[in-house]
Amino acid sequence: MIIKFKHLLLVPLFGLLLTSNAFAIVLVGDTVLTGTNGLINVTERQSRAGIEYALDIITEPSDISVYAFAVSTNTMANLGFDAFTYRLGWSAAQLTPDAWNTMFGASIGSFSSFFAGDLYANYFNMLTGSAITDLSDENFEFFLGYAFAESQFVALGANGGVISQSLRPTNVPEPAPMALLGFGLLGLGLMRKQRKS
Repeated sequence: MIIKFKHLLLVPLFGLLLTSNAFAIVLVGDTVLTGTNGLINVTERQSRAGIEYALDIITEPSDISVYAFAVSTNTMANLGFDAFTYRLGWSAAQLTPDAWNTMFGASIGSFSSFFAGDLYANYFNMLTGSAITDLSDENFEFFLGYAFAESQFVALGANGGVISQSLRPTNVPEPAPMALLGFGLLGLGLMRKQRKS
Protein backbone atom coordinates (compact mmCIF):
# COMPACT_ATOMS: atom_id res chain seq x y z
CA MET A 1 0.00 0.00 0.00
CA ILE A 2 1.45 3.35 -1.07
CA ILE A 3 0.79 6.32 1.19
CA LYS A 4 0.79 9.57 -0.71
CA PHE A 5 2.13 12.80 0.73
CA LYS A 6 -1.28 14.44 0.47
CA HIS A 7 -2.79 11.79 2.76
CA LEU A 8 -0.15 12.49 5.41
CA LEU A 9 -1.16 16.14 5.41
CA LEU A 10 -4.70 15.20 6.48
CA VAL A 11 -3.48 13.49 9.68
CA PRO A 12 -2.98 16.78 11.59
CA LEU A 13 -6.59 17.76 10.83
CA PHE A 14 -7.90 14.59 12.46
CA GLY A 15 -5.59 15.12 15.44
CA LEU A 16 -6.89 18.64 15.88
CA LEU A 17 -10.50 17.44 15.80
CA LEU A 18 -9.81 14.78 18.42
CA THR A 19 -8.04 17.16 20.82
CA SER A 20 -10.65 19.89 20.47
CA ASN A 21 -13.45 17.45 21.40
CA ALA A 22 -11.78 16.22 24.61
CA PHE A 23 -14.12 18.00 27.07
CA ALA A 24 -15.34 17.53 30.62
CA ILE A 25 -18.52 15.50 31.05
CA VAL A 26 -21.16 17.18 33.18
CA LEU A 27 -23.09 14.71 35.30
CA VAL A 28 -26.77 15.08 36.14
CA GLY A 29 -28.21 15.42 39.64
CA ASP A 30 -27.48 13.64 42.94
CA THR A 31 -23.84 13.27 42.06
CA VAL A 32 -20.46 14.95 42.18
CA LEU A 33 -19.71 17.97 39.99
CA THR A 34 -15.96 17.94 39.46
CA GLY A 35 -13.78 21.04 39.34
CA THR A 36 -11.42 21.42 36.42
CA ASN A 37 -8.30 21.87 38.54
CA GLY A 38 -8.81 18.92 40.88
CA LEU A 39 -9.17 21.03 44.04
CA ILE A 40 -12.89 21.06 44.88
CA ASN A 41 -15.94 18.94 44.10
CA VAL A 42 -19.55 19.81 44.82
CA THR A 43 -22.11 17.09 45.51
CA GLU A 44 -25.66 17.97 44.50
CA ARG A 45 -28.32 15.71 45.99
CA GLN A 46 -31.96 15.48 46.90
CA SER A 47 -32.88 16.46 50.46
CA ARG A 48 -36.15 16.65 52.40
CA ALA A 49 -37.07 20.05 51.02
CA GLY A 50 -35.21 20.30 47.74
CA ILE A 51 -31.56 20.32 46.76
CA GLU A 52 -28.68 20.08 49.20
CA TYR A 53 -25.05 20.82 48.41
CA ALA A 54 -21.87 19.50 50.01
CA LEU A 55 -18.42 20.85 49.16
CA ASP A 56 -15.47 18.48 49.12
CA ILE A 57 -11.98 19.95 49.19
CA ILE A 58 -10.08 17.08 47.63
CA THR A 59 -6.51 18.31 47.96
CA GLU A 60 -5.04 17.22 51.30
CA PRO A 61 -3.31 18.85 53.07
CA SER A 62 -4.64 22.14 51.80
CA ASP A 63 -4.80 25.83 52.57
CA ILE A 64 -7.94 26.31 50.43
CA SER A 65 -10.69 28.40 52.00
CA VAL A 66 -14.04 28.82 50.23
CA TYR A 67 -15.87 32.08 50.98
CA ALA A 68 -18.59 31.70 48.33
CA PHE A 69 -19.83 29.20 45.79
CA ALA A 70 -22.62 28.87 43.26
CA VAL A 71 -24.27 25.95 41.48
CA SER A 72 -26.39 26.40 38.37
CA THR A 73 -29.92 25.11 37.90
CA ASN A 74 -32.88 25.51 35.56
CA THR A 75 -35.45 25.40 38.39
CA MET A 76 -36.71 28.56 40.07
CA ALA A 77 -36.60 28.60 43.87
CA ASN A 78 -39.96 28.28 45.61
CA LEU A 79 -41.40 31.72 46.29
CA GLY A 80 -41.61 32.58 49.97
CA PHE A 81 -38.79 30.20 50.87
CA ASP A 82 -36.12 31.23 48.37
CA ALA A 83 -32.98 29.71 49.84
CA PHE A 84 -31.90 28.31 53.14
CA THR A 85 -28.72 27.12 54.75
CA TYR A 86 -28.19 25.45 58.10
CA ARG A 87 -24.69 26.88 58.17
CA LEU A 88 -24.63 29.93 60.45
CA GLY A 89 -23.14 33.13 59.08
CA TRP A 90 -23.83 32.26 55.44
CA SER A 91 -26.49 33.69 53.17
CA ALA A 92 -28.12 32.19 50.10
CA ALA A 93 -29.82 33.63 47.04
CA GLN A 94 -30.83 32.54 43.58
CA LEU A 95 -29.33 34.75 40.87
CA THR A 96 -30.46 35.21 37.28
CA PRO A 97 -27.82 35.69 34.57
CA ASP A 98 -28.45 39.47 34.62
CA ALA A 99 -28.06 39.65 38.40
CA TRP A 100 -24.85 37.58 38.25
CA ASN A 101 -23.39 39.74 35.48
CA THR A 102 -24.21 42.92 37.43
CA MET A 103 -22.53 41.59 40.58
CA PHE A 104 -19.60 39.65 39.13
CA GLY A 105 -19.37 40.14 35.38
CA ALA A 106 -16.62 42.75 35.54
CA SER A 107 -14.64 41.13 38.36
CA ILE A 108 -14.60 37.34 37.91
CA GLY A 109 -16.53 36.57 34.71
CA SER A 110 -19.92 36.41 33.05
CA PHE A 111 -22.70 34.00 33.98
CA SER A 112 -22.27 32.01 30.76
CA SER A 113 -18.53 31.56 31.36
CA PHE A 114 -19.30 29.57 34.52
CA PHE A 115 -22.78 28.13 33.93
CA ALA A 116 -23.16 27.96 30.12
CA GLY A 117 -26.84 28.18 29.14
CA ASP A 118 -28.44 27.40 32.51
CA LEU A 119 -31.11 29.75 33.88
CA TYR A 120 -30.15 30.42 37.52
CA ALA A 121 -27.25 30.17 39.95
CA ASN A 122 -27.86 29.09 43.54
CA TYR A 123 -25.35 31.34 45.28
CA PHE A 124 -24.01 31.00 48.83
CA ASN A 125 -21.62 33.44 50.49
CA MET A 126 -20.09 33.86 53.92
CA LEU A 127 -21.27 36.88 55.91
CA THR A 128 -20.09 36.53 59.50
CA GLY A 129 -19.44 32.82 59.89
CA SER A 130 -16.38 30.79 59.00
CA ALA A 131 -15.00 29.87 55.61
CA ILE A 132 -15.10 26.30 54.34
CA THR A 133 -11.71 24.76 55.02
CA ASP A 134 -12.65 21.17 55.92
CA LEU A 135 -12.32 18.34 53.45
CA SER A 136 -16.10 17.95 53.40
CA ASP A 137 -18.85 20.38 54.33
CA GLU A 138 -22.64 20.15 53.99
CA ASN A 139 -25.87 21.87 55.05
CA PHE A 140 -26.29 24.20 52.10
CA GLU A 141 -29.83 23.80 50.87
CA PHE A 142 -32.25 25.26 48.33
CA PHE A 143 -36.04 24.76 48.27
CA LEU A 144 -36.39 23.76 44.63
CA GLY A 145 -38.67 20.75 44.75
CA TYR A 146 -36.98 17.63 43.43
CA ALA A 147 -35.88 18.62 39.94
CA PHE A 148 -32.23 18.55 38.99
CA ALA A 149 -30.48 20.30 36.13
CA GLU A 150 -27.23 19.56 34.39
CA SER A 151 -25.37 21.72 36.85
CA GLN A 152 -22.11 23.62 36.81
CA PHE A 153 -20.38 25.16 39.81
CA VAL A 154 -17.81 27.76 40.78
CA ALA A 155 -16.07 28.22 44.16
CA LEU A 156 -14.58 31.57 45.19
CA GLY A 157 -11.88 32.59 47.65
CA ALA A 158 -11.61 35.51 50.09
CA ASN A 159 -10.70 38.03 47.38
CA GLY A 160 -13.45 36.81 45.06
CA GLY A 161 -11.01 34.91 42.86
CA VAL A 162 -12.00 31.58 41.30
CA ILE A 163 -10.63 28.58 43.20
CA SER A 164 -12.35 25.90 41.17
CA GLN A 165 -15.05 25.57 38.53
CA SER A 166 -16.67 22.69 36.68
CA LEU A 167 -17.01 24.33 33.26
CA ARG A 168 -13.64 24.44 31.57
CA PRO A 169 -12.50 27.99 30.87
CA THR A 170 -12.29 28.95 27.20
CA ASN A 171 -8.64 28.68 26.25
CA VAL A 172 -6.79 30.64 23.61
CA PRO A 173 -5.64 28.18 20.92
CA GLU A 174 -2.03 27.12 21.41
CA PRO A 175 0.51 27.43 18.60
CA ALA A 176 0.88 23.66 18.09
CA PRO A 177 -2.81 22.98 17.25
CA MET A 178 -2.84 26.07 15.04
CA ALA A 179 0.21 24.77 13.17
CA LEU A 180 -1.51 21.40 12.72
CA LEU A 181 -4.56 23.14 11.34
CA GLY A 182 -2.36 25.15 8.97
CA PHE A 183 -0.65 22.02 7.65
CA GLY A 184 -4.01 20.34 7.15
CA LEU A 185 -5.41 23.30 5.22
CA LEU A 186 -2.23 23.47 3.15
CA GLY A 187 -2.66 19.80 2.29
CA LEU A 188 -6.26 20.32 1.23
CA GLY A 189 -5.17 23.24 -0.94
CA LEU A 190 -2.46 21.15 -2.63
CA MET A 191 -4.92 18.32 -3.28
CA ARG A 192 -7.38 20.71 -4.87
CA LYS A 193 -4.67 22.27 -7.03
CA GLN A 194 -3.55 18.83 -8.27
CA ARG A 195 -7.10 17.91 -9.25
CA LYS A 196 -7.52 21.09 -11.31
CA SER A 197 -4.27 20.56 -13.22
